[in-house]
Amino acid sequence: MSTLPLKLRERWYDLCSAIGAKGTSFIGDVYREIVVRYSVNRFYHDLSHIAKCIEEIDAIRDVASNPRQIEMALWFHDIIYDTTRNDNEEKSAQLAKDRLLRMYVASGFREGVYGLILVTKHNRLPTDTDSQLIADIDLASLGSPWEVFDENTRKIRKEYRHISDDGFDSGRARFFEGMLARKRIYQTDYFARKYGDIARANMQRALDALRVDSQPKLLLG
Repeated sequence: MSTLPLKLRERWYDLCSAIGAKGTSFIGDVYREIVVRYSVNRFYHDLSHIAKCIEEIDAIRDVASNPRQIEMALWFHDIIYDTTRNDNEEKSAQLAKDRLLRMYVASGFREGVYGLILVTKHNRLPTDTDSQLIADIDLASLGSPWEVFDENTRKIRKEYRHISDDGFDSGRARFFEGMLARKRIYQTDYFARKYGDIARANMQRALDALRVDSQPKLLLG
């Protein structure tokens, strides 16, 4: 059994303490809910993804206006992940706001978390620093070594097992094309320097492979 939930548990309690959350029992209930939701039918969007996101926020805490708000948003940003729907971020944001309310967290903090989770929908370019940071953190894995990038694709494919190969490949191609059309894949200088070139090379390589696979095959007599 993975020890990751136990390692993350202390981090969760430290964060809740730092933001003034109340109700030790309920805070524990929410953590157990997080573990379950990020475990069932998850292959990429699981607790490992959350752990990696937290590692990234630790590296740039001094840049953020409210690093604790970003971290809390990262805990919840994929907590609802139904691959048949397109409103997962909205539902995740609402769940986060509900749980934080029941932990007596200040309304301004709750609303900030809600807005940051919506940023991870990646449907528009963020403009403020904290929004740019959470968007970049969520996309950081695009700048992984190719072998990791390729394995992540296979993990995501498992989460979309109800979709045909052609449908999945078309969706990935549209995503890569959209990202590659951006002047900058990452909006902050830190992540652009750290992952920008590798992410662009990975997505171009993957897109080229998808285009080759989609070409009609010649029948040789």
